Amino acid sequence: MSKIGSRNLSKCNKNIAKRNSNMDRKITIIITTDFLCWVPFIIVCLLHTLDVLDATPWYAIFSIIILPINSMINPILYDDTLTRMISKIYSSLKRKIWYLQSSSQNSRQKMENQEKRQNER
Repeated sequence: MSKIGSRNLSKCNKNIAKRNSNMDRKITIIITTDFLCWVPFIIVCLLHTLDVLDATPWYAIFSIIILPINSMINPILYDDTLTRMISKIYSSLKRKIWYLQSSSQNSRQKMENQEKRQNER
């Protein structure tokens, strides 16, 4: 295989690995949020079934607050558009912060140079 072909293959493998890593992270987040929303409900139902506690008031809390939160989170997690938008916002903020830091360093250096010139006179 030529060097050019192996470079393209290497780039392709890196892209595939990156996509797989992103997908693994997304699946982990989805499973974790589902687990955090549903397992407490299942435990309360189990304890109610075993007559350990009266879970009647808990059903309203789960059905009105906790489970709808999971239903609202899932479409956000499944959609790549939001992920891309957050990534763009993050990189934009990062660039602006870098620009502000570099411009403040430049202005500090200019002020120091002006002070040195004035002190030399």
